Amino acid sequence: MFKYLILINPLGFMYGSAGAFLSPENLVGRSGSKFPPEAATLSGLFFSVNQAQKLWDEEQLSNNLYVAGSFWAKWENPEYFYVPIPWTKIIAENDSSEWQIRNRQWHNNNSKLEPYYQWQRINFWNHTAEEIRSNGYAEKSPWQFVSVLHPHLKDDERCTLKIDDAKGGLFLEYSVQLDPEYCLVYLSTHALPDGWYRFGGENHIVEINSFELPDDSPILELLSHCC
Repeated sequence: MFKYLILINPLGFMYGSAGAFLSPENLVGRSGSKFPPEAATLSGLFFSVNQAQKLWDEEQLSNNLYVAGSFWAKWENPEYFYVPIPWTKIIAENDSSEWQIRNRQWHNNNSKLEPYYQWQRINFWNHTAEEIRSNGYAEKSPWQFVSVLHPHLKDDERCTLKIDDAKGGLFLEYSVQLDPEYCLVYLSTHALPDGWYRFGGENHIVEINSFELPDDSPILELLSHCC
């Protein structure tokens, strides 16, 4: 089904979510830290671009567009992107364990082991937790969160609202900084034209490139067995 990887490079900070607002009555709080954006965000961008550029028939796009993600990869090797480690596999720095079904119940010989890594390379999907760990194909997220306090602006001029105005004066969000050696990755049945786009609810500028998977891609072979 999937033929393309959509590679997204944030041009600066992105935000994890719209999050909770601070008000004069509540000056302690922060937004959620959900990141990266879900596949639905990219689907919305496809339809927004199509309205402006008329690349596809609207009905056909609605019926045939499929997007999966979000994942991430190194720019030098985007085909072998990283996917979340299944909850049945626990991979720590120097050890690993797995949950297995025995006599219709879940068992784990080392259930107290805490996971250190959250992501694994896609081409090691069918390997054991220990094979993934010992071969170095488990990773932590390549981004970090930084809390940013924003003033609310008036709708008709670039002046901040007073703290006692209806909207309140401040709100707090998580800004997300992605390591420049990495990019966000989504699987897609369609390709977007390469370029700069506004992406997500905050309309941050990102650079997007579409990477067509070759017919002999081991990733396509793996997906054909999974789907």
